[in-house]
Amino acid sequence: MLVILAVCVVAGVVAAGVWALLAPPARYVITDQGQALLPGDNLHLFDSLAIFVGVTAVAGAICGAAVWVMRRRRGPAAVLMLVGGSGLGSGIAALLGGALAELRVPDPFDDSGVAIVSLPPEVTAWQALIFQPLVAVFVYFIAAGVSSDPDLGVSGGRSPGGTQGGELIGDPVPGVGESVYRGGTPTGTP
Repeated sequence: MLVILAVCVVAGVVAAGVWALLAPPARYVITDQGQALLPGDNLHLFDSLAIFVGVTAVAGAICGAAVWVMRRRRGPAAVLMLVGGSGLGSGIAALLGGALAELRVPDPFDDSGVAIVSLPPEVTAWQALIFQPLVAVFVYFIAAGVSSDPDLGVSGGRSPGGTQGGELIGDPVPGVGESVYRGGTPTGTP
């Protein structure tokens, strides 16, 4: 189960790097009278949050698909670890992404008492942290829903209880697929 946690944390670290590169910084003008956002930069506050949600949603989809591919780990414990690991990965993406974005923010520009300062993007709404676990579990449940194996493929295609008998398409059902007599008069068995 630690493999699931590792996959989600690695996805969070990669998401942090992508978000740090894509999210725009917000620029403020600081004067003796106070501070204000530069015109148009108020949209950058939303943009950085929206980019974070998009990047972590993609990371969640990758985590959900990666955990589904791990046949032997499928089940309720894997889902719980997927939710916890994806939540941890999303938190790491927010913290590490903010720190990485701070490295690429330019130094303040000061000209005759007016300073222009760029602030790195940050996750200002905790609700943004739920998108990675939400998408990860959604992808996992969709994969489980379209699986044709009654045991979700955990046993490698061998059903532990034997033949299921008609529960799935293609299972042997008595009378289905048998040859039909076509022609002549039907004869009964004496």
